[in-house]
Amino acid sequence: MNRVDGIIIPSQMTEWYIAAIASRIKNRVFLDFYSETDGYGCVLSNNFPGSYTLTKLLVAAAHMRRGVIGSTSAATGILDRYMGFRKAMPEAPLPYNAAIKDRDANGVYIEIKLQPDAYTAYVYNNDQIAGVAIVRLRDINLKVPCCISIVGSDNENGAVAAGIGVTSLEFNVQDMRATAIDQLIERVESKSYRLRGKRFIDGRVVGRDKAIHSRSSEMTRCRKRRAWRFAAL
Repeated sequence: MNRVDGIIIPSQMTEWYIAAIASRIKNRVFLDFYSETDGYGCVLSNNFPGSYTLTKLLVAAAHMRRGVIGSTSAATGILDRYMGFRKAMPEAPLPYNAAIKDRDANGVYIEIKLQPDAYTAYVYNNDQIAGVAIVRLRDINLKVPCCISIVGSDNENGAVAAGIGVTSLEFNVQDMRATAIDQLIERVESKSYRLRGKRFIDGRVVGRDKAIHSRSSEMTRCRKRRAWRFAAL
């Protein structure tokens, strides 16, 4: 009685906590993250190619100065999205862009230090943070997308709440859950079955034209008007 045959761990945890679980429960599957020290299997959204595709949309819109929002040390999924962003960089004559942090070492959200004069477009770790940024940009007279373009991730309602439909990477959560359950059952039922490695589930880009704007003379005029307003103050 009170025996646990297997467990699905559905979110990022520290390595010491994973080790504590591993010492008590043999059969485990990580969902939407992976461990560098625990060799058991995991089911992941395909963050790397998804972020790459989003970034290429900004390249196609002629955005030469792009920033990425997300603390890469907070979660493996954020790191993979950042690497997808970086993958798109060498394919165009673009400078290196470091990730701008959105949370601290404990995963607690922090104030984003936007650099609106440094970038014309941002790739956001998720739509919730994108929505917060849209409001902050409005506060300094920068409108999305005519002044700054934004793409997000997770296809949540955060940016919609700000009145902007952000082009976003949507994950196939149902397939991820079903795959994790199937793998765990197989691991429990077959003592010889070794559940290791990563299983990637493809998502899709949900395109919305209101959050991406071509790097054009209109965007340049928008930024000049903003500079003039501040100078007048």
